[in-house]
Amino acid sequence: MIKHISIGAKNPARTAQTLAQFWQVPALPFPMYEDSYVVFLGSNTSCCVEIYPLGQLTLNGNNTLPELDRSKPLSAGPFHAALAVEIDEAQIGRICDAAGWRYRTVDRGGVFQVIEVWIENHTLFEILTPEMAAAYEQFANVDNWQRIFGKAS
Repeated sequence: MIKHISIGAKNPARTAQTLAQFWQVPALPFPMYEDSYVVFLGSNTSCCVEIYPLGQLTLNGNNTLPELDRSKPLSAGPFHAALAVEIDEAQIGRICDAAGWRYRTVDRGGVFQVIEVWIENHTLFEILTPEMAAAYEQFANVDNWQRIFGKAS
């Protein structure tokens, strides 16, 4: 089980405050790194999103925490996350509208839907309402994957 993910944001405080609305929790400081925040995915879970200033790269160093480096240019990559919430589609839309973030509801192959939320319009989170999460969980498991796409070679 994934316990946390980290993303970069142009405005980490505002991004954390906006994300916190999806899970109806406070945005909290992440004191290990300057200008960084953490948003827990509910009030009774250890799962969270860490938000760092955009451009900070995590490096493999010898310290107790990964080193952060801003000297290298960023490039786009395939990272995204599907995250379940307990709020409805209309609430998600209001939160995104207030933040100025692009969002849209999309169908994933007729199997389940997600709301694509583009954090600061550059990082993709696929947000799942309770109904969407239920459909996703029925589809996304080893047995179904192998039945639809084939077994490992």
